[in-house]
Amino acid sequence: MGYALPYDLVKEIEEVVGKEKAEVVIKVIEGGLGAVEEKAKEQKAVVKAEIKDELTKELVTKAEFKAELNALEERLNGRIDKVEERLNGRIEKLNLKLNLLIVLIVLLLTLFNPTVTELIKRYFLK
Repeated sequence: MGYALPYDLVKEIEEVVGKEKAEVVIKVIEGGLGAVEEKAKEQKAVVKAEIKDELTKELVTKAEFKAELNALEERLNGRIDKVEERLNGRIEKLNLKLNLLIVLIVLLLTLFNPTVTELIKRYFLK
């Protein structure tokens, strides 16, 4: 894609160097600008590739992310298992205490019941 100079600039060059020489100067300038444009396009691809390489080095890949996520999941599962073990142990202790309290309450209610007390007196004190 060639580069065309603005009309005002072309007229200015024609006034300074003359119409015949202006055509040559304008073609040289436009050719130079076209070459610069082509070089810029080439550089664009190179710069794009360099940026892509840099980003690829800096960013975490999907596999690395999954590995990190799996490691984190394993650590969390280990901690959850420890907490579950502690809770199960505490629940078992509380269950045992609750059962003992229920037995004790039933025993005390039975013993302090006036009818049961009378029966015990009659049976053991006869």
